[in-house]
Amino acid sequence: MNYKTEQILQNKERLRIVYLFPQEVGPFKGHNAIYTYFLRISNYLNLKKEELSCEIDEIYIDLRLEELPLFSFQNLEPYLEGLTSMVNSVYDDFPFDLMAISCYSSYEYLNTLVVANLIKSQISSEVKIVVGGYHPSIFPEEFQSDKIPRFIYKYFPEKNTPFDFLIKGEGEITFFKLIRQLLNNELKEGTNSCKACAILEGETISSLNDLPLIDFNLLKRYKEKLKGKRLNIDFGRGCMFRCKICIPATGSVLPFHKNVRFRSIDKCIEELRIIRDTEWLEINSIFISDPVFFPKRSLRNMFYQKFRKFTESEGKYPYAIGVYDRVDICTQKDLLEYKEFNIMPNIGFESSSISMLKILNKIKTKNEEIFRRYIKKVEEFIILSNKIDSKIWWFLIIGLPGETREVIEDNRKFFLEKRFSGKSLSETNKIILDIRYYKAIPGCTIYDICEDQLGGKIYYKKWWRMPLENHRVYNKMVKPSKELDFIDSLRLNYEWAKTFVKHQVDNKTPFYDKDDIKILREGYFKFSHMYKNMNADYDSFIPESWKQGFIFP
Repeated sequence: MNYKTEQILQNKERLRIVYLFPQEVGPFKGHNAIYTYFLRISNYLNLKKEELSCEIDEIYIDLRLEELPLFSFQNLEPYLEGLTSMVNSVYDDFPFDLMAISCYSSYEYLNTLVVANLIKSQISSEVKIVVGGYHPSIFPEEFQSDKIPRFIYKYFPEKNTPFDFLIKGEGEITFFKLIRQLLNNELKEGTNSCKACAILEGETISSLNDLPLIDFNLLKRYKEKLKGKRLNIDFGRGCMFRCKICIPATGSVLPFHKNVRFRSIDKCIEELRIIRDTEWLEINSIFISDPVFFPKRSLRNMFYQKFRKFTESEGKYPYAIGVYDRVDICTQKDLLEYKEFNIMPNIGFESSSISMLKILNKIKTKNEEIFRRYIKKVEEFIILSNKIDSKIWWFLIIGLPGETREVIEDNRKFFLEKRFSGKSLSETNKIILDIRYYKAIPGCTIYDICEDQLGGKIYYKKWWRMPLENHRVYNKMVKPSKELDFIDSLRLNYEWAKTFVKHQVDNKTPFYDKDDIKILREGYFKFSHMYKNMNADYDSFIPESWKQGFIFP
């Protein structure tokens, strides 16, 4: 593809780069997690700095950690004033030449557009802007001038895209090569009057051992605000499973996810040591964000072996660690190892309905007996974890496309049916169950087949492109199936969930308290009210109830 690029980066003695993580629309400023994706890109760039023609200076800006007004299009004027003031202050101290923005998910899309347009129109039109992340990788066309929502240009004069480059997929190698080409004026010039954003295919790193060990210095400017937060770090990339609910499983859209790779166990242990020994980094916990924690049994066992030697020689590890695991991979031995090392597995159970598990492609089989064993194993692990006092964080998703009354009843029976000497599973066990209402996240197969194959309806199908006040509410407005509308799904799930939550409050289960029942009830009624005041013509109508902007627990 031809595109025009000014030669402003040639003959520079220093190149100044800003890495920026944007915000979501609405009151949700991001959960308590700090991501390390930019650290990997920066660390790789610095590993290769001898191949660059000038020195590199870098800073990191996380808009979630800045003291900015609420970002919404009903509050945009004060937000833009605050953002402009903050960015001007940064530019005065650090006149950057290039900004790299992580549009990590669809939630950050509109803020990414606002930030990029503000930089080009009010800071400097010569600043190069690079965007990457899951959303740009799945929808690169949405960063071109003809696909950017028109309402954005009510606030900015420039009608062209503010983005110069978009990286699809993994970014380390491609970002380094882009910087080198910009400095050496090696990019092919064109005369595209639309100033199209150049789409760069990310190069997949064949061996993660080629990445340098992580360096956290880029985050140091936020050291006070990082206190008590969770640090997400990756030990591997790619996923061997193809669950229809998960973006990492979309191998056809994101082909780099088909390539499952892991760092050596020694390097994983060394990065845990670096986290522990970085004195200014006072975090609360660590989450290893790989889609599945070492799914290959030999690697998982090797981690246990080497982490045990590490803790025996250097003392107990100071941070709790979270990982993603699967019902069909996790074993009783794993639960014992997790308890020993203060690791909490997060397991996507998703549903106790065989029909729903089939829709989600949780197990690649048509044999219903295997599905029954899967559900029985969840029950056994709940009981075992209580017996050995080991915590598991379970995920269950309600309101999924394809959900029927029978699916809801299967979930209710699993937790509330009195099959244990006259009591239910939830009465007799502490169960940390994260009951999540389905969110219509684009890029997942379940999103694509919701309407045509499963008879559902996503009322705000392109919510991330709309100036709604709270995206985390409106992307849940989904009719699950032909026989079950949104309000019936909400009501039926609420009826069993409130009983489950009461049991866990009575059991004094960690993370539950007596206010949870009240919060659940309030969320149910507020969510119901919003739906009843909604017009299903989501393309042309935005309901008045958006102003309330509630988040259902």
